[in-house]
Amino acid sequence: MKLNNGQLASILVVDDEPNNFDVVEAALMSKNYQLHYASNAHQTWQQLKSIPIDVILLDVMMPDQDGISLCQELKAHPQWQTISILMITALTAKEDLARSLDVGADDFLSKPFHHLELQARVNSLIRIKKQQDQLRELLESRGEELRYRQQVEVALARSNEQLQAVIDAVPGFISWISKDLHYRGVNQRLAKAVEMTPEAFIGQRLGFLNSAQEFETFVAEFINQSQTNTLQKVLQINSQGTTREYLIVAQKYEQGESIVTVGIDITEWKQSERELKVTSTQMTTLLNTLKSGVLLQDKAGNVILPNQQFYQLFEINLKSDNLIGKSNLDLEKYYYDSVSNPEQFCQSNQRLLQEKQFVNNEEWTLQNGRILERDYAPIVLDGACQGHLWMYRDITERKQNEQELKKSLQEKELLLKEIHHRVKNNLLVVSNLLDLQSDYVADEKLSFLLNESRNRVHTMALVHQKLYRNTGLSKINFAEYLEDLTDTLLDSYLSDTQKIQLELRLEPIWLNIETANPCGLIVNELISNALKHGFPDLTEGKIGIELSQHKADQQIHLKVSDNGIGLPQDFDPMAVKSLGMELILTLTEQIQGQFTIDHQKQGVSFEITFQEVNYRQRY
Repeated sequence: MKLNNGQLASILVVDDEPNNFDVVEAALMSKNYQLHYASNAHQTWQQLKSIPIDVILLDVMMPDQDGISLCQELKAHPQWQTISILMITALTAKEDLARSLDVGADDFLSKPFHHLELQARVNSLIRIKKQQDQLRELLESRGEELRYRQQVEVALARSNEQLQAVIDAVPGFISWISKDLHYRGVNQRLAKAVEMTPEAFIGQRLGFLNSAQEFETFVAEFINQSQTNTLQKVLQINSQGTTREYLIVAQKYEQGESIVTVGIDITEWKQSERELKVTSTQMTTLLNTLKSGVLLQDKAGNVILPNQQFYQLFEINLKSDNLIGKSNLDLEKYYYDSVSNPEQFCQSNQRLLQEKQFVNNEEWTLQNGRILERDYAPIVLDGACQGHLWMYRDITERKQNEQELKKSLQEKELLLKEIHHRVKNNLLVVSNLLDLQSDYVADEKLSFLLNESRNRVHTMALVHQKLYRNTGLSKINFAEYLEDLTDTLLDSYLSDTQKIQLELRLEPIWLNIETANPCGLIVNELISNALKHGFPDLTEGKIGIELSQHKADQQIHLKVSDNGIGLPQDFDPMAVKSLGMELILTLTEQIQGQFTIDHQKQGVSFEITFQEVNYRQRY
């Protein structure tokens, strides 16, 4: 007999008597069963593990383990509990029959048995086995179908949840509408906006809220357009006295029987767009009114905006929008050849685009002789370069004016040098005349006065000499000036027997002529006074001059001291009737300085504190 799968039924005969197997084999030979033999429990387990068994003919009386206990173990095992077991025994007691059925035996046959009875009972068990297999396969198939259905339901629930999440996340109003203009559903955002629930919309006709007539018209027109499946439009919708702008996107589904619409409020976006357009127009107008040529590129080097002046500077015969979108490679053929050195110009542009560093006042000469000044600035946003800005200015006239101004300044410098030279020469002529006149004056006092006047004139002449020899015509190094002045005064006043030493501590301070002249005359009077009156009976002495400037307040300190006989303790400079002291006080006031006298144990110290006098520029 064959099973459902077309294979012969497999029967295991378990009996400790081999002769009994022969009896069973003879009885079942005609039925085409596959027969297997086991003489005890151990062999039974081995056979089960090696071959598939459909029915077991199990002898009750066996030496090592009886058939009833073995049957109990087989029925308790998950792998073999479905095998049909026919108990065969010589026992006829009802108790043995009951015990066999209690442990799970499917049938019971007593020895001796007729071969027809054995065939009938085995065939019955095989049929039951076939029915059990069919039932098991059916249950398994139904179980697979159930599991598949459960998986589909889980997947469908998950998809619905994801779809709902997407619908809730959409920043707009969603509505499902039937072809006859009735709501089939709306999203939570739309229902909440009108203080209703989504369920309250279902079945309502479009426009039942007496608002958004523009939307109803849009939907009706879209439904009537049979050839159009998708449509979008910006609508201005008046709601509660306020006009808002919405981007409406509509899509047909169910073969055009229904549509879904999504409305997104773009009022702020449109307002920003209009403001951006106004700003862009203002910026374009501003750029076109600039005298500088402007070229704006994106981060890839493509032209975004060139202004009109840019075209004019490089004589490009194109409309203003013809360069927009051009790459750096395209730009080379439009205006690089306008530069006198196109190759160097190209290399400079490539270097600036790579380095992305600010560059100002870079000069380039055009083939037509015009001179342009260029600035470059990378447009940086959030630490990354987002574009490039180039600005060109025609500085040809400025360069020409600079050349003319430079030439004029050179001429003025030559003229000033000549003036200082002539003033110095004229003052030296006066000084020499005074010196010659003193030689013809018999009065010693008058001769002395002429000599003092000569020194004063020479002091002023020395200032003009320094200005003439200096590269700058407005200031002199006052420290060098004092060195030359003191040498001249020592030569004028000292005799061969007197040895007066000079101690100079001078910082290199530059003073204009308005400050240097009075300061020189003051030093002349102080040193002259020290040489005349400070050492009457002495052949040796020291005169010190100090010049310094405080960086904090720019105050200049000029100090002249000597170790001569000094001045009386009650000396009052304001009460002295002397031209020299009057000059010192007048000139100190002229430079807005402070004059102090310090009486020392030996000698005297004069100190003047002042700042450089700043006058209006004269040239």
